[in-house]
Amino acid sequence: LLSNAVTSKYCVKSFDAEQAFCNALPEFDTYLSIPPGRPMKRDDEGNPMGYKLHRQTYGVPNGPRRWHICMHNWLMRYNDANPNKPQWVQSILEPCMYHLRGAQHDERVDICVFVDDVIAAFPDTDDGKRTYSDFVEAFKRDYKLQDDGYTDCTEFTGMNLEWNADRTTLRIDQPGSVHGILDRYNFSDSKPSFIPAISKHLVSDLDSPAEGPEGDEDRKFMADKPYRQACGDLIWISRVHRYDLIYAVNACTRVAHNPGPKHWEAICKILRYLNHTKDYALEYRADGTGGVKGYSDSDWAPNYGTYYDNYRSTSGEIITVNDHAVLWKSKRQQLVAQNSCEAEYYSAADASKDLIFVDRIMQSLSNNKQKHDVPTLYVDNQSAIHTAQNAQDNEKQRHIDMRAHVLRDNVSRKEISLCFIPGVDNPADNQTKPLGDTKFRQFRDRHHLVARTDKDNTHVRAQPMYH
Repeated sequence: LLSNAVTSKYCVKSFDAEQAFCNALPEFDTYLSIPPGRPMKRDDEGNPMGYKLHRQTYGVPNGPRRWHICMHNWLMRYNDANPNKPQWVQSILEPCMYHLRGAQHDERVDICVFVDDVIAAFPDTDDGKRTYSDFVEAFKRDYKLQDDGYTDCTEFTGMNLEWNADRTTLRIDQPGSVHGILDRYNFSDSKPSFIPAISKHLVSDLDSPAEGPEGDEDRKFMADKPYRQACGDLIWISRVHRYDLIYAVNACTRVAHNPGPKHWEAICKILRYLNHTKDYALEYRADGTGGVKGYSDSDWAPNYGTYYDNYRSTSGEIITVNDHAVLWKSKRQQLVAQNSCEAEYYSAADASKDLIFVDRIMQSLSNNKQKHDVPTLYVDNQSAIHTAQNAQDNEKQRHIDMRAHVLRDNVSRKEISLCFIPGVDNPADNQTKPLGDTKFRQFRDRHHLVARTDKDNTHVRAQPMYH
């Protein structure tokens, strides 16, 4: 949504429904004990009584789901109440995304709902503003907002969104989360690190405390170390905007069940790097080109770990839209690949599914349905590309898991196209292994994860739209 808004130079607004959950009806009967300080009431038999909820409330497990149903039903009622105005359609790809479409080209609004927060994008034209205004005013008649609904989106779900003066560049970062992590673990004044992991050094459970008395010293050292908490904090920012951390963080989480001193050193290395790059932000630029692209890579069978996880390769991918990084992953493969071709094939198969998903999302957001280029997946293994493009009876490939052949099916149906990229130019390499400083910085900067510079002082917060 943000990538399309930057490319199309859309207005981006956000609003928050006040006490949203209390507008929804409970799915089942819910009772609360009488809180302290309130008079206790009893029935005729002397049993203590409680409160029965007639409306949903915060703290109930299915509260977000009930509010989502409530808002979905309101959007459908909006269509019935305004048959001659643009109509809402729920995305079949992402149930939390809705599209408002009218007869005119610019009568369009796209919203994404996250619990009780809503972010909306629409054309910066009279038709676009009027379409959005009609929707917001109707929504405010039924639900109370914490603002007027016309405020430029500068924060959403912990992300800080900052535009430059002419709205051609958007910076996405999480300064509150980043500085909070550094303060929580006392790394705000730490010695800087230029990479998040030591090159060619793999984090494994071979360094976990041994069973029995031999590991007592390591377990004692880790007793007061908030290892799992640090992993959880780092996972959040690595998935939102810091794709440079995704491999190092995931490698540490794999041993979170039994971490040792060397694993804590790996976490400290990440925190030192985070302190060095705390001002880095992911930039989306309006001049980006290239459409939807994907990069896939695999680190074949690193020889480390125990017999349980040994020889399983690591898959890495990064999906971009007009050079905007929108999706990235790094994860251990579920199956043991017997050669590098098979490992790359498994990685490309997973990446192809994400690539098609992103491509279809961008089609639903596009205002030009006639023009659509087939997304390209870049793979740095020629054998994996030939395997996907040429179905043949090969003894070395008969055992490949059926789920992986979705890659061959996607290529044959022209859902995607495969293209070779040299390994030294493949940015997904950053998601599969710890790299050295030079190569790591090359891939980190490839999709505009950059530090703030003097010219970034031109970033301003736009004024609310008139209504």
